[in-house]
Amino acid sequence: MKFSKLLDEYNLTGYRVTKLSGVPNSTIAKLATGQKDYGGMSVRNAVKLAAVFNLSVEEMVAKLSDETPEQTKHPQRLELRIDDNIMTGWIYPNESK
Repeated sequence: MKFSKLLDEYNLTGYRVTKLSGVPNSTIAKLATGQKDYGGMSVRNAVKLAAVFNLSVEEMVAKLSDETPEQTKHPQRLELRIDDNIMTGWIYPNESK
């Protein structure tokens, strides 16, 4: 699912998501038009956006990649930007359920 479809599903505009999340309008616009991929967004922005949609980050990523959360078994790359510091890492799904 494209980010623009997620906006439509929740009956939200990019401007409203910006106001609710604090994520810059330019980032929202690039996500909605496909100029920016959700996989490259910072953890901070992913958490803020997921909260707007009342989803976990994992659920939001699954929706955007047209998978169920259970299907997202591949590691997810995360990037956390705080001021001028960038931390990157991987999240591996818990396979013991």
